[in-house]
Amino acid sequence: MFRHLYSLVHVLALPILAWQLVRKYRREGHSAEITARLVGQPPQVAPGGLWIHACSLGEAQVAMTLAQAMTELSPARAIWFTSTTPAGLNRLRDGTSGNSFAIFPWDLPWVWDTWLSATQPVACLLIETELWPNLMAACRRRGIPVLLANGRVSTRSMRGYQRWSWLSRPMWEGLSLALMQGSSDRDHAILLGASPQSATVCGSIKLDQVPPDADPTLVSRLQQWASDRPVLALISSHPTEEVEILAALGDSRDQWAVVIVPRHPIRSAELAVQLMPPVVRLSDPQLPPDAIVIVDRFGAIGSVLALTTVALLGGTWIPHGGQNPIEIARWRRPMIAGMHVFNFSEICAGLAEAGGLVQSRYDQLADDLARVYPEAASRGQAAYDWVDQQSGATQRQATAIDQYLLQRDAHAHEGSPL
Repeated sequence: MFRHLYSLVHVLALPILAWQLVRKYRREGHSAEITARLVGQPPQVAPGGLWIHACSLGEAQVAMTLAQAMTELSPARAIWFTSTTPAGLNRLRDGTSGNSFAIFPWDLPWVWDTWLSATQPVACLLIETELWPNLMAACRRRGIPVLLANGRVSTRSMRGYQRWSWLSRPMWEGLSLALMQGSSDRDHAILLGASPQSATVCGSIKLDQVPPDADPTLVSRLQQWASDRPVLALISSHPTEEVEILAALGDSRDQWAVVIVPRHPIRSAELAVQLMPPVVRLSDPQLPPDAIVIVDRFGAIGSVLALTTVALLGGTWIPHGGQNPIEIARWRRPMIAGMHVFNFSEICAGLAEAGGLVQSRYDQLADDLARVYPEAASRGQAAYDWVDQQSGATQRQATAIDQYLLQRDAHAHEGSPL
């Protein structure tokens, strides 16, 4: 009954949802793929493959890392992917070969039976916390197990699920395997309905990912712009953070070559207007030495981090919960984060204990930056060392999933489903 109410609300909201999506992706130069989202356009795949769903860019990176490890364990098992965003789908296409891909449709009641009939996956593997009521109900009707990899549930997210427990609890109870990043994630998952037998702590796959590549040409260009000044990089920033951080730096800002990497590069034009001049975008022909540089395209984070002295972690200065700090740590860069790190609470706590991350507030930022700067090299190394010590989550999760699927195959051959 509650799921049907959810479906009704979802259907009634479709005009607003479609309008918002078209407006958003048109600004970014992408098609909204409304038809594919509305009715579902499943990929043409052979029955029995493993379906991995990765919502956006970060989850897509995790999905690729995990899929590669699983292929090494069971080379004959076919894997195909879906993603919700164009950035996620493009990352999957660029990072894998020989796999099929499709846009993940909206969780509408008429989509999934046709979708599952066409694809017949051996299991549906969701990256992080992409749980959808109608999808999971359809999988349950067809006996298709739903697995969760790299799962995380912050305290804030758990409270949100609890407020809608009439809808969320059946989803958590329906998980056949819940591979959680940390002990608190597992505790939260069990409180929400996951079986203690199915929920396991495996660490975060993001800790295993290699640092993003640097483009030598772009590094050289940024090096000429920065000259002999230390580089302060605001990585994956969100609206309001840029203005507030620059204001908080005050006069000390003049000591730094400041580069801003917005979480969504489409915001670069808006930011160039908002910020005090001189401000330029990375794609501009000239980068004046005294200008703040705004990165206006994807794929430049590695080049920025190659020159960074101290990084500021975006998404942590507002109640967003923070972006992934691992890329910064893998480049051996120290970081300063705001107080809102609940998306990566255990990772940030570990980095802070090791000395690679300092939490700050706007009114403390200038002082904390002056404290971190002289120790930048040692703090950056400490961040790298801590991340390196936590590695191995990819292999643990790939092994757990592979063993589950092998056991399921064995039970199926014996005539008794797992």
